[in-house]
Amino acid sequence: MHKHSFEGAAETVTVDSQNLATDNVSVIEGETATISCRVRNNDDSVIQLLNPNRQTIYFRDLRPLKDSRFQLVNFSDNELRVSLSNVSLSDEGRYVCQLYTDPPQEAYADITVLVPPGSPIIESQEDVVSEGNETELTCISMGSKPAASIRWMKGEDELTGW
Repeated sequence: MHKHSFEGAAETVTVDSQNLATDNVSVIEGETATISCRVRNNDDSVIQLLNPNRQTIYFRDLRPLKDSRFQLVNFSDNELRVSLSNVSLSDEGRYVCQLYTDPPQEAYADITVLVPPGSPIIESQEDVVSEGNETELTCISMGSKPAASIRWMKGEDELTGW
């Protein structure tokens, strides 16, 4: 029987990440997203918020990042809440709430940016169709995220079986 020695292996420290909480956010392009970093039991540790590139947006109530779209909504021992106005697709990603404990605690907030669909455009092969003949209609809606779902209606009834 062999004994395996694990001396010198890196020590694994279990972090009570439940002490630090945040929420994922979905926001429509151009509107305002709010990110809340909450601490259940703070021992005077510093809270900071990082963007997906791991740049510091807020360190306590100070904003080193030169982007005035980020504004402090609330700062206390138990919460750092930040708003991001005029959200664009480039703001999408994983934001990091970090608590300066030893080792540091992290919680992740994924910001998803939604883009409403453009007005649908219906195109037809012919301008005039004679009764009894067939024509092809195409409906296009551009630029939505996620992709728009398109339904055809005739009056109040949805047309199915296409």
